[in-house]
Amino acid sequence: MGSLKNENEVEGSKDAILYVNGVLKLLPDGLAHLTLLEYLRDVGLTGTKLGCG
Repeated sequence: MGSLKNENEVEGSKDAILYVNGVLKLLPDGLAHLTLLEYLRDVGLTGTKLGCG
């Protein structure tokens, strides 16, 4: 999910820019419907929990 690009390719992009554990990841515009929790789970990070408040 998401492609990695260097900083020059990021400029002018409409992708969401995320840093996950210090690594630049881009969330393509077509996947913008995902919540941050869903994205983190999709990349295998399960420590973040859904809460209500």
